[in-house]
Amino acid sequence: MLPEQIFPYPSFREGQRELAESVYLACKNGERLVAEAMSGFGKTAAVLAGSIAAADEEGLQILYVCRTKRQVLRVIEELNRFAATYPVRAASLFSKYDYCLKRLTGFHVSPETFK
Repeated sequence: MLPEQIFPYPSFREGQRELAESVYLACKNGERLVAEAMSGFGKTAAVLAGSIAAADEEGLQILYVCRTKRQVLRVIEELNRFAATYPVRAASLFSKYDYCLKRLTGFHVSPETFK
């Protein structure tokens, strides 16, 4: 399967196809790839297309690591687009602070009671 076969948009933007193919080949060949592009380029979709296509062929799983919560949410958003036409399963991990019910709901109890 090639990246363009699972790309979730009607067409690639300029440079996206090349990035997706580079990611695909790097994954298939066990190489490292460093890519840089401006904001709005569509890096996330291109990287996912290339890596998912390679992982599918090789029977591998992908570990996609992000530095910020905003970046994780962006990847999840793109994965939802892929899932519309290609079966993907994903899980995200955040810190326990992000899942803390006390913080999320504004539930006020003493620290001792909350333990």
